[in-house]
Amino acid sequence: MSEVIRFNPALGLYRWRFESAPGVANEAGRWHDLNNFKGEKIGANSLLVPRTALSRGGMRPQSLIGKLEPGGDTEFDAFQPRQEWPFWALLLHGYDVPGGPLAGETAAYRHKIHRLGASAFPDTAEIRLDRNTGQITRYREVRGGGVQLKLAGKQLVSTMYTTVVGRFDYWGDAIQTGTGTATPELRGVNAINNPAPGSTPLDFYMKVTAQTSTTVTVTTKRGVSATYGAPYVIPRSSPAAPVWWLVLDENGVAMGQFTGIATEVYLPASGTFVVNDEFHWPAVCPDWTTGSPTWPYAPPPMIAVNEVLSSYAVAGGQILNFDTADLTIKSGAETKHEFGGRMPSRTREWGFQTVDGKIAREEQPGFSFQPYLVEGVPFDIVINLSSGVRLGTSGLYDYNGVLTMKNVVPKGKTNSVEGEKSLPGGIDFEANSSGDSTYPSDITLETQNEIPSLLAADAFA
Repeated sequence: MSEVIRFNPALGLYRWRFESAPGVANEAGRWHDLNNFKGEKIGANSLLVPRTALSRGGMRPQSLIGKLEPGGDTEFDAFQPRQEWPFWALLLHGYDVPGGPLAGETAAYRHKIHRLGASAFPDTAEIRLDRNTGQITRYREVRGGGVQLKLAGKQLVSTMYTTVVGRFDYWGDAIQTGTGTATPELRGVNAINNPAPGSTPLDFYMKVTAQTSTTVTVTTKRGVSATYGAPYVIPRSSPAAPVWWLVLDENGVAMGQFTGIATEVYLPASGTFVVNDEFHWPAVCPDWTTGSPTWPYAPPPMIAVNEVLSSYAVAGGQILNFDTADLTIKSGAETKHEFGGRMPSRTREWGFQTVDGKIAREEQPGFSFQPYLVEGVPFDIVINLSSGVRLGTSGLYDYNGVLTMKNVVPKGKTNSVEGEKSLPGGIDFEANSSGDSTYPSDITLETQNEIPSLLAADAFA
């Protein structure tokens, strides 16, 4: 018999998929599992609004919680382009497929991900985290805020991705009973979903009683044992202009109305709703057992970079290895708040992308960073990240990633002598767009893998 896995904070399931429009799931795609993340720090900072008033005892009134700032970081201790490309997709937005498959191959492909790519990725994604406490956390309208890479000799490449989140809630995927083809979506935090302190949250149910091409009449309730309430009409809408409708419980009470984070449903205009179809959204994830993992697909192979072939070519064509490097990419992604409600009204990306970092190496005869800094000479940086795992029909190619910056400008100052055993060298830099037609963007990530199209629904099989 399978034994229920007891609570362990090291157990988690991290899933993502692109959205068809900001805040609206792409039902044509499927969830992709990340089995290589070190940890996640995604959450919501609450803005505490202090209050003051004259009082006899000199005590302040209770402070109030204001707007929420969702977002945070996801960390990987071993860079794996095979799994981590979606974060780069959200950050850099575009990609190219130069020449399709690699030469002589039918199962090995190269993709270039950069801001000026010919093919555009969706702007936002959806992230779902399941813990074996039973809690489901779903983040919507996720944008790429930035990435930090750290490279050092004798170590793997560690990465940390910053995400900007528009909304979050604790509902699972809709489970349908019926023959309709439309899939509704539920969002929002429900403060009255726990009938008693310490009790299990109740699932939410919706049943179709009538439908037209523009509206659907439904009844709703909390928990399987409750009786459906009175029917009400909800309009259908498209992802381009979604209508999120406040839902009612079995007593006709609007859910989440006292939290500022209403529970709402979106009914797509595409697909069909059939009378007596029933949808239910679980409030907790299933028990995890040793005999039946929760993911419906086998996790992708664990192919982490295990060889860092780090080098940069200066303007004169000289190629040098370096000891350590830090690289930071930041976008203009941010949340936008408006009056009314506690969640952001939307996420957006305004402003410029910046790429900067630092290279360090021990000084050796025949080369110094000093002239490049003093004279302001641009140079190139190329970082080769190899997995050493062969792929393709010929077995000549491997899973890898190459980071290329073709117009790097030095800044700051070089290091001075430290101690008596070494003379450290290093330089801070900023990457910029270039006149190179092959690498016109400020930074380009090239990946070699077996994925023919990064936009395919099952690209991450």
